[in-house]
Amino acid sequence: MKTYTLLEIDRILMKFGKSLAEIKTMPQPSFKDVELMDNKLIREEHNYDIRQLFLECEEKLSKLNNNQLAVYEKVIAAVENDTGETFFVYGHGGTGKTFLYGMISAKLRSNRKIVLNVASSGIAALLLPGGRTAHSRFEI
Repeated sequence: MKTYTLLEIDRILMKFGKSLAEIKTMPQPSFKDVELMDNKLIREEHNYDIRQLFLECEEKLSKLNNNQLAVYEKVIAAVENDTGETFFVYGHGGTGKTFLYGMISAKLRSNRKIVLNVASSGIAALLLPGGRTAHSRFEI
C-alpha cells in the first residue's frame, strides 16, 4: 500500500512538472514492490484477511484428527523450513482431505505465504479455498 501511495503521489507531482525523486526527505517507491503490484496473481493472494485466517486456524486446529494433524504439521514445517518437499494425501471421499487442505491453506496464508490450490476437476477446485482447476490457473 505504501508503494502504491508513493506512486500515486509521484503521478500527481508529474502533472505539475515535478517528481517524488526531487524531494529528498520523502521515501521512494520500491521497484521490487512495483513488480509485485503488477502481478495479478500475487495481488489476489495478498488480498486475504490475515487476522481472520489466523483465527480460523486457531478455532479449527483442534478438529484435526491425529493423521490430519501429522500431515498438517509436516507440510507447515516443510514450508517454514523451505525444504521443498512433496506430499501425497490419499483418502476416500468424506475422510477430511478438503478440510485438511483448507487448514493448510489458511495457516500458510495467515503467514503471508502464497498458496495456489489447484485441482483437476471443477468440483474439487470449488471446494478448495481460492481453488481453481489446473487448466484455468495455469492457462493450459
